[in-house]
Amino acid sequence: MFFFKRRKKPHSYDKNLQTKRGLIKISGCENASRSGDVIFIHGLGGNAWSTWHPQELYDDNFWLTWLGTDLLDIGIWSFGYAAEPFKWKGATMPLFDQASNLLDWLEICDIGQRPLIFITHSLGGLVVKAMLRSAQTFGKQSIIEQTKGIVFLATPHTGSHLAQLIDNIGILARSTVSVEELKAHAHQLRELNEWYRENVRHLGIQTKVYYETKPIHGILVVDPDSANPGIEGVKPVAIADNHIGICKPNSKENQIYLGVKKFIHECLRVPLQLPKIDFNSRKSKSFTELEEENLVTKPLAYISEESTSLPQNIDVSNKVISSHLFNSLHVVDNQVTSVKPIEVFFSFASQDEKLRDELEKHLIILKRQGVITTWHNRKIGAGKEWQNERNVHLDTASVILLLISADFIASDYCWDVEVRRAMERHEAKKARVIPVILHPTDNWRNNTPFGKLKPLPKDGKPISKWGNRDEAFCSVAQGIRAAVEELAASL
Repeated sequence: MFFFKRRKKPHSYDKNLQTKRGLIKISGCENASRSGDVIFIHGLGGNAWSTWHPQELYDDNFWLTWLGTDLLDIGIWSFGYAAEPFKWKGATMPLFDQASNLLDWLEICDIGQRPLIFITHSLGGLVVKAMLRSAQTFGKQSIIEQTKGIVFLATPHTGSHLAQLIDNIGILARSTVSVEELKAHAHQLRELNEWYRENVRHLGIQTKVYYETKPIHGILVVDPDSANPGIEGVKPVAIADNHIGICKPNSKENQIYLGVKKFIHECLRVPLQLPKIDFNSRKSKSFTELEEENLVTKPLAYISEESTSLPQNIDVSNKVISSHLFNSLHVVDNQVTSVKPIEVFFSFASQDEKLRDELEKHLIILKRQGVITTWHNRKIGAGKEWQNERNVHLDTASVILLLISADFIASDYCWDVEVRRAMERHEAKKARVIPVILHPTDNWRNNTPFGKLKPLPKDGKPISKWGNRDEAFCSVAQGIRAAVEELAASL
């Protein structure tokens, strides 16, 4: 929030940058083969540039450009939008409209084709959460699936008490709708935070939270309680700075800069800017040693596509390659080759589509790790011959999920075509068939060709009979993970 009295702007001040709206390219955005995108979203009264600059200048010596040099192959963007605290200072829009505006800009710039991270300050964090909820509502699945992480810097998840103070000041004009929405514990913010808290786990979005500990003019703008989104396993980090300074690291040794850089590296698996490997060295090193010495600089995608083996002086025969850096590589006879994700096929009745969609959400982490891909008949594109398309995937999938219900068994196509072919491939040990019990179904264990197979969830208890449906889907996801890991080990 930047509505307090400011020092006089220096000579580098550029009003065009101050008022620029939409997605602004900072670094690496033109690289078509980049590993991912990082988008900075400012807060109330801020802008896409000086919000993040330690001297509030409009030059390129700030942490957005530093990240571009320290992390290879990522696009750095900053999003500018109208969010003034007072009407006399300019226009603003309600949170829902701001979120829709951001979503539209992401589509305009083709953001969502690659892994994505948001770095947010104050109100910016609420805009991103609202944008993700809108993306879910309007079926913008690629944005949701590609969002790997969000950093919240002093975001008032349940409202800022300062918003109430501003509302009472009444200087020159009434406060804008943005301030109205930031009133402490506004029900819209509670609802938005509950949605994020309930969905963040199965969406597979990593969360990092920082909060201020120093007041401005005696006021702690966002208190620790409001800054805490209440996500299990996420511990907010206290920073010895105020609400304005927390988003302005002044060096590469700053805690915020180092923490955010590490977070991006872990979420996107982008390589650090480090010394190159000397393949002419006589010393034999394992991948674990190379990783510990921070010598690996080439992106995983490039290694997978370009290399079927590595120089003989790198020892890969004695240990499994570090899974978090080389999770798409496989070692056979001292050679490194690419391992494709395991395809999972959904066989289900149309009446059970909502439960199928829910199950796929719980498999999102496996998909993001590159362990699996999924296919179902709703993915058949316009103009394609649906029966042929379905048969191709039914014959290539390594795991076939039969989503069992009375509707499934009553479906002639599911029963006569998909179940028959799935069991043929299972008996030939060319695929793993797993029954997933959606609803109670009479005597399926004794009178179906898949009745002898171990079902999911645990103990074959139908998903619809669980008191907590998320626990049921987690049980299914865990069983599928165990199955694909067993299959991967046998490749």
